[in-house]
Amino acid sequence: MRKYMWVMILLCAALLFAGCSQSEESSASQEQDHEAPDTQVEERAGVSGILHFYTSQPDEDAQALVEAFTAHYPEVQVDIFRSGTEEVIAKIQAEHMAGGIQADVLLVADAVTFESLKEEGLLLAYHSSQAADIPAEFVDPDGYYYGTKVITTAMAVNSNLVTEMPSSWHVLSSEEARGKGIMPSPFYSGAAAYNVGVMSRNDAFGWDFFEALKANDMTVTQGNGGVLQAVASGEKAYGVVVDFLVARAKQEGSPVELIYPEEGVPAITEPIGIVHNTENITAAQAFVDFVLSEQGQQLAVRLGYTPIRSGLSTPEGLKSVDELNILTADISELYQYREQDKQQFGNIFGQQYLAHQAEEGERTMYSKRWWPLAGLLLIGIFFVIPVLRLIGLSFTADEGLTLAHYSQILQEAATWTAVKNTLFIVLGATGVSVCLGVTIAWAVAYLNLRHKKWMQLFIFLPFIIPSYITTLAWVQFFGTNGPVQAAVSWLPWELNVPSLYSMGGIIFVMGLSHYPLVYLLTVDVLRRIPRELEQAARTSGAGQKLVMTKIIFSMALPGIVSGGMLAFLTNLDNFGIPAFLGIPANIRVLSTYIYEQVAAFGPAAFSRTAVLSVLLGIIALIGTLLQWLLLKRNRITETVKPDPESRIFLASSCRRLIELFMWGFLLTTSLVPLLTMAATALIKAYGLDFSLANLSFKNYHYVLFKDPKTLAALKNSVKLALSTAAICVLAGTVLAYLRHKYHSLWTKAAEMMVTLPYVLPGTVLALCMILAWMEPVPGWNPGLYGTIWLLLIAYVTRFLILQLRASYAALTQVDVSIEEAARTAGASALTRWKNIMLPLLLPGVLAGVVLVFLTALTELTVSSLLWSSGAETIGVIIFSYEQAGYTPYSTAFSSLIVAVILSGGVAFMAADKLWRRKVLKQNDSAS
Repeated sequence: MRKYMWVMILLCAALLFAGCSQSEESSASQEQDHEAPDTQVEERAGVSGILHFYTSQPDEDAQALVEAFTAHYPEVQVDIFRSGTEEVIAKIQAEHMAGGIQADVLLVADAVTFESLKEEGLLLAYHSSQAADIPAEFVDPDGYYYGTKVITTAMAVNSNLVTEMPSSWHVLSSEEARGKGIMPSPFYSGAAAYNVGVMSRNDAFGWDFFEALKANDMTVTQGNGGVLQAVASGEKAYGVVVDFLVARAKQEGSPVELIYPEEGVPAITEPIGIVHNTENITAAQAFVDFVLSEQGQQLAVRLGYTPIRSGLSTPEGLKSVDELNILTADISELYQYREQDKQQFGNIFGQQYLAHQAEEGERTMYSKRWWPLAGLLLIGIFFVIPVLRLIGLSFTADEGLTLAHYSQILQEAATWTAVKNTLFIVLGATGVSVCLGVTIAWAVAYLNLRHKKWMQLFIFLPFIIPSYITTLAWVQFFGTNGPVQAAVSWLPWELNVPSLYSMGGIIFVMGLSHYPLVYLLTVDVLRRIPRELEQAARTSGAGQKLVMTKIIFSMALPGIVSGGMLAFLTNLDNFGIPAFLGIPANIRVLSTYIYEQVAAFGPAAFSRTAVLSVLLGIIALIGTLLQWLLLKRNRITETVKPDPESRIFLASSCRRLIELFMWGFLLTTSLVPLLTMAATALIKAYGLDFSLANLSFKNYHYVLFKDPKTLAALKNSVKLALSTAAICVLAGTVLAYLRHKYHSLWTKAAEMMVTLPYVLPGTVLALCMILAWMEPVPGWNPGLYGTIWLLLIAYVTRFLILQLRASYAALTQVDVSIEEAARTAGASALTRWKNIMLPLLLPGVLAGVVLVFLTALTELTVSSLLWSSGAETIGVIIFSYEQAGYTPYSTAFSSLIVAVILSGGVAFMAADKLWRRKVLKQNDSAS
């Protein structure tokens, strides 16, 4: 029997391996021949296949370029990967380390970046015939890269807030600009990294200039898009930003002015180059030629860029190359000291980023009892080995085992700042969640309120909607054009709307997002407290206060604390809220600190991030241990049936007042921000009022019909969610059955292994996946990194425990004697499961399937580090829009996703009701 049991575990683990370890083979599809004009036939001959294009351009511009190129070369399919320059380069480095760069063509911010890639031998020389009309200073003499446009970094000023336009960069360090300036981070933006290098070497600025900016409360956000958004919306008055974004926003009606300071401006050329291991060199060369051609440069002008090719006009609002006073520095020196410059900037602004390299550690397992350990080994490959690889990396260096990484990181002030921020935010948010969850649970459980079922729907809404979407909703709710600002403007005295881009804002949004967890555990415990105990206490003369403190609160305390610990762990794992609100405000928690390290430096930062991940994992494991201990205490009430009836009956006037307050709170915290987000997505440009003249569906039209990545991301997320749910329901139910039927050390060990990846924060697990699957066995690269298959492995690894727990709970509701009676009657295993077990287990198992599907559908934390071109997900697209400063697009797409989730929820509830009425023969009152 035990041998049969472990055969099932082996089959279950093999199912996981078979479902997750396939690598996607891509080949250039043979499309139907396209007739071309006779003059173009020779030029287009042989240009076909798939071209992977990595860029830091804005999404709209990259898509417009690709559409123009494919119109000229219809046989070519172009896949786009877009992010900040530093993140694009980190991805290239990671792919190079994994065995091969997937990109064919690269177009990012500045020549310094290309010099580093050239030095590393990652570029392919190509002498384009189109380079003859490009000034020699913008062309690499060896043909490795070419400038494509001239983009200066100038100053954006909000014309509603500033009446006298400045003429010097030094206004940013003046008293009038204190706390009102914003600039991009050199750890995300290549243009910003170039600007830091140039201006720090200029006598008019130097590092003293950046020290003065820090002293004047300059805000550092991620990219240029975020800078423009902050200035146009009136959140900031001054911004350091690339010129074309400001000119474009002004033409769309935003209240911004573009200022070219008299000291001069740094300029980048967004070079283009071919990656050395391209598999489609013909299409890559054609793409470079097209970008540099007159047609490609005219497209750049139409998009609002200053062309780099001679003889073309300059867009309205921008200066030509001849009119600009350009600040320069030696390219070789900028390349040589780029990392030191970024480090110095980080020292000034409190951002510590260092690059280190380390080798991966290996782990082995011994076997003594064949079948049990063989099954555990296969499970361990997916659930334990990745964690061990991460821990091993934190202790290894080129010379072998070492504590140097821990010693260095634990001595850095930035590490302890991130730890302090993490604990402060997580504990503060947990406090908010506990206060709200317990109060509302007590009111719903004990008071004679009406429409409690509808109340519970709105209580759970903030938790059902992904937290990063909820964050966007709250940002719009408190934004310049939001209802809070409108209400404050009507008051007779001047008040400032609190900023969500702060520690308090993060705590507020996180606490509201996760209080339903505390409510869920607390309301169940409160309903299990026997009302006879309360009645006995009152009969003995105890007052309401004494009953509350000595009986109700005392007996509910384990459930309350357990709910609080669950909220603590969920807050600790949350990436979306601190990423959306903390990164722009230079507030880093451990999860976002890990993400920024990997995004900025790729594999070079793995040793550092491994140590940070261990620190974050230790905090999570301590919280999990405390939760487990408290849940053990809470089991004393599991045998008591919940009592849903009210226990405190209020007068009608008092009840109406409390109901009014409850509904006001629930609607304000769940529905109103979402409606505000959907409405503000209708505003056609930054900084405009919410009026009929400024409304447009162009943002919704863009995400639905113009940007192909949104629909592709939706398809990817649905496919991933369905695949994850299908694998988890099979594997999780089999494991749950074995765990339920055989209470042995081995089944407990298997459950603990499956639980481990879910306990760890998502950013830690993502790093584990990278380290484990880039080279699972020394010398063997399965090609999973950078594909959608690695996301599937990560999703199954993370969410299998959800299905296991749901299926296990369903199994505990089925009397063992039922299956034993069927076996005694001679029914085969297949017959028992088909005719007896499945009908009884189906509702509970399907609940787990829905939970896994919805969780995987909108996942962001793991995906933020594992996505790649062609493997974008819903969360990644929304996060990318927000990083690039395209909040109208992120809010529009988020609104559509919320509508889909709510529609699906309504459909599921209707189907569940129909199932209970038609199949289970339950009426509404019984349910």
